[in-house]
Amino acid sequence: FPVTIGWIGLRVVKESSQVHQTRDAIPQGNGRTLSQGVMVEVLVNGHIGYGATNSLTPPAIRIAAWNAYKQALAASKWALNSLSSHVRPQVKGTYLSPILQPFGGLSSSEIQDVLHQLSGLLKVSSQIVQTNASVITNQTESWLVSSNGSEVYQNISSIQTHLGATAQDGGFTQTRA
Repeated sequence: FPVTIGWIGLRVVKESSQVHQTRDAIPQGNGRTLSQGVMVEVLVNGHIGYGATNSLTPPAIRIAAWNAYKQALAASKWALNSLSSHVRPQVKGTYLSPILQPFGGLSSSEIQDVLHQLSGLLKVSSQIVQTNASVITNQTESWLVSSNGSEVYQNISSIQTHLGATAQDGGFTQTRA
């Protein structure tokens, strides 16, 4: 990087999700998604520029840093105020969501078995014409490092559940979730 910068920071984010669904105790699908990327911030001539990439390779991160540099340099030509590296103080820390069991503790078939049982429990009468049960798990990890020694790691886990039943009696239909 053949230029002078006052500060540089890298934020890496990786998010993975799983979805499991049943309708009327029949599996409707299992899915996984993965999203990741790097955001680069640089301080040049008192201005902050940003660049990003979804590729975690060194060449891609260098290009993102170069784009952030060019952005900050261009903004500095129109300066109303100049920032110092004090706007990005050093921070250190770790945060882990409190969880009882890691998400990988159950296989997709074990999760589908639980959803199947829950769908069965929702069918409390013959008037129940449809049941739905689903679960979505999400894990987001982020790492922040910077030229002033900042180091932050976060691992945030969340889970969403849905249980629903639709009943029909004569011409009336109601859904409860």
